[in-house]
Amino acid sequence: GYPEDQLDEHVRALIKSAKGGTLYLDELSEMAANLRLKLIKETKKDSSPSSSKKVKPAKPKSPARIIAATSKEIEDVIESGALQGQGMIDLFNAVLIKIPPLRERKEDICLLINHFSHLIYAKHKKAVVAISPEAVDILMAYHWPGNLIQLQNVFERAIALGVTDMIRPEDLPSEIRTFNEVSKLS
Repeated sequence: GYPEDQLDEHVRALIKSAKGGTLYLDELSEMAANLRLKLIKETKKDSSPSSSKKVKPAKPKSPARIIAATSKEIEDVIESGALQGQGMIDLFNAVLIKIPPLRERKEDICLLINHFSHLIYAKHKKAVVAISPEAVDILMAYHWPGNLIQLQNVFERAIALGVTDMIRPEDLPSEIRTFNEVSKLS
């Protein structure tokens, strides 16, 4: 890890770089405890009015808004002690948005397939390819433990494999393609 003073400087720079905007922290429960505590301290310090009597700012600093995510159930994360201290819970508990995993929102998969196919192919400046009905059926039946990122990776993989006309079942990763057969054996 970093020496304590370097870590302090990195956290200050991170908060400052947000410039009153939004700072997104993915997998908060995996972040080192001392780093989470430093974020709380810096965020609270940034949002408090200036204590200097000599120079009063025209308007108070705007604190960085912090959005944190975890793929784990928030109750389990709190119970595990990963979000120890009232400050952390207060900092991240202003608004709690619980999004069910993709396997519980199968009706979103077709919309997401369309979204990711256009997004990924535009990013790589390639023409959007079609997806065969058989491939869509396989994607709809899969349980998506990696949620949206895993679905997005299906399209990244198709580009990497050089798919130029249509994504077919054989273009899908084997764990997705064979999921229905394997789950029927269980």
